[in-house]
Amino acid sequence: MIGVVAVVAYVVLAIVNIWTTAPIVDEPTHLAAGYSYWKTGDYRLNPEHPPLLKKLAALPLLAMHVTESPRLQKPWTDALTSPLGQWYYAHELFFGLREPFVDVPTTEALPRSAYLNDAESMFRRGRLVLLLFGVLACVVVFAWAREAWGWWGAALATVLVAFDPTFLGHGGLITTDVGVAALMAAAIYFFFRATRRFTWWDAAAFAAFFALAQVAKFSALTLVPMVLVHALWRWKDWRTSAIVIGLAAVVTLLTIWTTYGFRFQAADEPLRMRIVVDDWYATKALLAQYPEGPPESAIQDMRSRAPIGLFGRTLLFAYDKHLLPEAYLFGLASTVRSSLVRLSFLDGEFSNRGFPSYFLWTFLYKTTIPAIALFIIAIFTARRTRSPALPYLFVPIAIYLLVSMTSSLNIGHRHILPIYPLLCVLAGSLAKHRWALVGGALAALSALFVLPMSPMWGRHIAYMNEFAGGPRHGYTKLLDSNFDWGQDLQRLGQKKLDGPVNLIYFGSADPRYYGVPHVNLPFGHWAEPVADVSQMRLPGYVAISAGALEGLTATPRMRMYWQRKLEELGAKRVGEAGYSIFIYRVGVRTSLSNNPSNAASGS
Repeated sequence: MIGVVAVVAYVVLAIVNIWTTAPIVDEPTHLAAGYSYWKTGDYRLNPEHPPLLKKLAALPLLAMHVTESPRLQKPWTDALTSPLGQWYYAHELFFGLREPFVDVPTTEALPRSAYLNDAESMFRRGRLVLLLFGVLACVVVFAWAREAWGWWGAALATVLVAFDPTFLGHGGLITTDVGVAALMAAAIYFFFRATRRFTWWDAAAFAAFFALAQVAKFSALTLVPMVLVHALWRWKDWRTSAIVIGLAAVVTLLTIWTTYGFRFQAADEPLRMRIVVDDWYATKALLAQYPEGPPESAIQDMRSRAPIGLFGRTLLFAYDKHLLPEAYLFGLASTVRSSLVRLSFLDGEFSNRGFPSYFLWTFLYKTTIPAIALFIIAIFTARRTRSPALPYLFVPIAIYLLVSMTSSLNIGHRHILPIYPLLCVLAGSLAKHRWALVGGALAALSALFVLPMSPMWGRHIAYMNEFAGGPRHGYTKLLDSNFDWGQDLQRLGQKKLDGPVNLIYFGSADPRYYGVPHVNLPFGHWAEPVADVSQMRLPGYVAISAGALEGLTATPRMRMYWQRKLEELGAKRVGEAGYSIFIYRVGVRTSLSNNPSNAASGS
C-alpha cells in the first residue's frame, strides 16, 4: 500500500511541476524534433539524442491543430549545416507570431491569440506522455526491491525514488534523462532475472528494455559493459548469458532501424559525418596543448592530420556500409565530439573540461540529506543480506559513475539519474535488519521536501539541500539544469511587474507568451534582438536569471558584467520568480556604458 501511495504521490507532484513550469531550455528542440519526425520522416533535427522519447512526446501533437508558419523553412534548411537551425525552428513552431504581430516590439504585451499555436497545451500534453517513464522507474524499483528484500524493502525503496527531487523535477519534462534511467533500470532488473533463473519471458523483457534504452539516449550504451561484466562473472553459465545477450543484440538492431523508420538517410542531403569525426579527433589531439579547449582555427588546421581512433573508425565503417541509420551514427559522433569541451560550473568556478569531482558534489548538493544517509548506510551494510541482486546493483552503479566522472560533460546532475533507481533498490535492503526503523524515518523525512507546505512545491528543478545552502543560495554552487533551466518564466509573468521589464533571461521560451513584456538585454534571450544597455527602462525592474548573473551565458572576460552593472545602478533585490530568476529595482538613471566590455573590464 505504501508503494502505491508513493507512486500516486509522484504522479500528482510531477503534474504540479508540469502545470507551473515554463518550457526549459531543451524542451522546444526535443518536442519540435519529435513532431518533425512524424510529419516528414526526416531526422535532421536534434540528432544528438535518439528519437524514441521525442517521438512519444510528440504523439499528442498529431491530434492537435498545429499551424506551420512559412518562416519555418529557413531554419529547417539551416539545420543541415548549423546547430542553431533546430533552435530557431523550434522557437518558430511553438512561439511563432501571426503576421499582424511579427514586428511588434518586445516592450509591448501580446495576447495569446497573437501566437500561431497553443504552445502551453502542446508542452503539457507531451510532458504527460513522458511522465509515464517516471512511473515505470517507480514500478521497477518496487518490483526489484520486493523480490530482493520483501514488502517493507519495496515500500522504502519506492518512497525514496518517488520523492527524489531531481526525479520529480525532471520526470515531467520533455527530456531524455528520466526516460533513459527508467529503461536502463528495467533492463538491468530483467537481466538479473533472466541470468539467475532463465525464462524466455525475462530474456525477452531484458531485450526489449535494453533496445528501447538505446533509442532513448546514447548514455544507455553503458549497459553494454554492465552486461558484459556480469556475463564474464558468470562464465560457467555462459550459454544462458550468450542466449540473453544475443537476443538483445538482434532486438536492438531491429529497434534502432524501426525507430528511424527503416531509413538510412537522415535528410535529403547527407549529414557532415566525416567532418564531425575529424573535428572530434582533432580536438582530442589538441587538448594537451589547449587544456581549456582548442580554438576553431587550430581544429581546422589539425583536422586533416589527426589520426582517427578505433571508435571513430568503427562509426565511419558503419556509416559507409549503412549498418545503422545515418542520424543515429551522426548523433553519436556529435555527442562524443561535443562532450570533449563543454562549459561547466561548480562552486563558483568555470571550466571547459569539467571537474573530476563534479558528480560527487551534485550528489551531495541535490540529494536530500536523509536519502544520502540511507544510501551510504545501505552501501556498507547490504552485503550482510547476501542477496544475489547485489552484484547487479553495485556493478552498474560503479560502471556508470566511472564513465560519468571521466567525462568532460559536466552540465547537470540529471546525467547520473540512472544510478538512482539502483541506489533506491539497494536502500531497500535496510528493511532486512535493524536499520529498518531508521530507514523508514529517514525516508519519511525525505518525503517532507515535496509536500505542499514545502518551499520546493512545484519547484523541484532548483532543489538544493542544506549542504549547498538550500535553494536560495544553491546558484553559487551549481547552475544550468541543476538550478536555472528557464523554468521560472511563467512565475515571473505572474508577478505583474509595472512596465516592460529589463530582462536577462536564460531559456528558450518566449517571455511575452508568459506575460513578460521586456527589454532584451545583453547575455539574455538568444531568440530576440539584443538591446543596448542604454535602452534600459529606468526607473524600473531588472529580472535576471541566476545563470546570467553568474556569467554562465557570457564570454570569460564578461562574466562579471551584470554583477558590476547592477552594483553601478544601485540595484536593490526585491524578490524572485521561483528560485532561478532574481528581481531587482533600479532607480534614477546613472552613467551607463554603451559598450558592455567597458563594465566587464572594470572601467
